[in-house]
Amino acid sequence: MENNNTNLVFIVDDDQIYSSMAANRLSNIENLEIKTYHTGESMLNDISVTPDLIVLDYNLNSNEINAMDGKSVMQTLLDKGLKIPIILLSGQKDISTAVDLLKFNASDYISKGNNDLNRLQSSVEKIIYLKEINNKLDSNNQKNEKLKKRMILCCSLFLLVILTIYFF
Repeated sequence: MENNNTNLVFIVDDDQIYSSMAANRLSNIENLEIKTYHTGESMLNDISVTPDLIVLDYNLNSNEINAMDGKSVMQTLLDKGLKIPIILLSGQKDISTAVDLLKFNASDYISKGNNDLNRLQSSVEKIIYLKEINNKLDSNNQKNEKLKKRMILCCSLFLLVILTIYFF
């Protein structure tokens, strides 16, 4: 990543045309670096660079029969202890699949079809915005902890001065 303000997004979809269209749509978002992969395995091999978000196709085995599907990729990420927001894409309209994957820790589930690229862009923007808010909260919490330690030190010193004056 180029700087701290750049967010890295991995797009994992075996449909090269769709992944190109998704990458093109997301390129409209400021400070976004996009990397595309056509198998879950290729993305997992590059996971030493941790993305801020993964856009993941549910069915990744249209080109390679034995390729991992999206749920298997999610499980591998969880097994590695990586908690990365994931937007799942699927041509399936099955609500039970969507609910199952959202329970499995997906941040969003988008059915491919009408208006899906608009929904994808909106979802990515929301997740990146929430990440930025969480980063600010973490930063403020760290600052508050430092201030708390300084106040304790100052109060301790003040108490020490008062006790020294009182007893001597």
